[in-house]
Amino acid sequence: MNIIGIENTHASASRIQSSESAGQGTGTAEFSPAARGDQAMISRGISLAEINPRTRAALQKIVEQGGDVQKTLQGNIEILQEDFLGNLSTRIEAAGIPSGSKVTLRLSPDGSLAAGDSPHKNAVEAILAEAPELAESFREIAAQSALVRDIRSIRSVVTIHTGLAAYAEMEDNAPSSTYQVSVKGDMSHFYFSSAR
Repeated sequence: MNIIGIENTHASASRIQSSESAGQGTGTAEFSPAARGDQAMISRGISLAEINPRTRAALQKIVEQGGDVQKTLQGNIEILQEDFLGNLSTRIEAAGIPSGSKVTLRLSPDGSLAAGDSPHKNAVEAILAEAPELAESFREIAAQSALVRDIRSIRSVVTIHTGLAAYAEMEDNAPSSTYQVSVKGDMSHFYFSSAR
């Protein structure tokens, strides 16, 4: 599978496209194990087997059409977030929760959507129980956001030429995180936070 920034090949050398030339068709450099140490092994160390085949096919199609996977996913995430917030806001208003109230939702380790502490926690939990599509939508936003975060991490490692060892260390030392959203009136913030 090819992703802009990394082309996974079976040859002895990996081809890594520089971020400055992504989408321009130039600037592709060969990195052999001798020339770049373990950096050439980065694409071999990435396991895409865990990605759902439909997702993998969709990502491949984006690349084949000349698109940037990260930018495409980010645009899709924004649309999903707008739809989620619209649905949530309608339900909050219908439940009689004042529009200026802060509502925080987080994805639990078991994949359920949980309400954070607030004076309206019980009402928010009732909304979540009545509308399982909110949790489904939120899980999709979280999954795509995690993929974008991972792509950025891989690109960062490639850009600073630190190689597979640095990527592996970064993955090993990454704090576990929870995806959540905080909403207050017309303002919202989707983000990863340290797991609690």
